[in-house]
Amino acid sequence: MKKAERGKRDAISVFENPETPSFQEQLEPGVPATLGEVAQEFAPTEITIIKETLKVVLSDEDYKHFAILMGQANTEIGAAEDQLAAVKSQFKSRIDAAVAKRNEYAGIINAGCEYKSVECQLIKNYSDGTISNVRMDTGKQVGSRLMTSEERQRGLDFMKLQAAAPEEEAA
Repeated sequence: MKKAERGKRDAISVFENPETPSFQEQLEPGVPATLGEVAQEFAPTEITIIKETLKVVLSDEDYKHFAILMGQANTEIGAAEDQLAAVKSQFKSRIDAAVAKRNEYAGIINAGCEYKSVECQLIKNYSDGTISNVRMDTGKQVGSRLMTSEERQRGLDFMKLQAAAPEEEAA
């Protein structure tokens, strides 16, 4: 065999043999494998991309965008303030009503009594010439007075006449 043929066959057998490691596998870790990596490894500068917060001058489009957002925020603030005022007003009304009730109850407790409508019997005693007022709930007499001369007349309905008198005076 000629020398040239043998070298060609050896070279082919290295690439065709599955047990032979590839060129990339033969390199040591951290050693550049491509020309780009080699150039980057020995370049006088290195470029890395990072994020940093910096001042950026606004464009006309940016001004327009932020103006729209600010207008929307002002609208939200106005709506929230209106809702807050309405809720405050509702709660103020509730608080005022509760304070009024509390004051009413305190007055009742301080007085030791309250005034309310109670059914009573009006008893006309013609023999004594008195009119007595008796509570229906307790049976106690709450008032007594002497009859007037008009009230002593049994045939006259004095209470109806007395109720009609203010109506006549008003007319």
